[in-house]
Amino acid sequence: MAKKKPYELVISETGSRTSDEIFLAVGKALSAWEYLETTLALSFGHLVGTNHIVALRAIGRIESPAARLNVILEAFRSSPEEFRAQYPTFEKTVKEVMPFTEVRNAIAHGHLQWIEIKGQEKVYYLTPSISTTRKTTQIDRVDQGALVAARNEAEVLRHIYDYALNADAIDGYRLEFKRLLEEVQSCNFPSAQFDIRAK
Repeated sequence: MAKKKPYELVISETGSRTSDEIFLAVGKALSAWEYLETTLALSFGHLVGTNHIVALRAIGRIESPAARLNVILEAFRSSPEEFRAQYPTFEKTVKEVMPFTEVRNAIAHGHLQWIEIKGQEKVYYLTPSISTTRKTTQIDRVDQGALVAARNEAEVLRHIYDYALNADAIDGYRLEFKRLLEEVQSCNFPSAQFDIRAK
């Protein structure tokens, strides 16, 4: 089996013991993502020669994350000579950020789901909303016999959801967001050096 890419959504083998663990992990992950997006917006402002709120809001109004990131890359391509040496690092990092937008959306729009296998403790996951998962569009066709025969929660969840994240999995994505933030900050744009950290 191929090694999982850091941005692939997974079905965690075990759930979290409390719903609060999930809520805390979601809050931390979304804060980390916001720090990353803010740093990218500040970098954009610097590249176009302003930190004016108009430029920062304009980049934020581009709804497609991929389009927003491409605009930032284009600004870098057209930037003053002094930044061009950093372009390969910046481009690599921004391209790494792109697939994580799906992870961010999964975390932001997921919902808390508990599951209890007979004789086992209730556990909690962050799962996709019914309106966004491909599998639950045919939930009435789920093999009920397979669900009854399941030995653990992960086996049940594989029949129903595209992903199901425990708090540890969500925190792993937060650490990836933090790593990407640090890579953007390493490009040394003055505007990207504010003390914003994904804690």
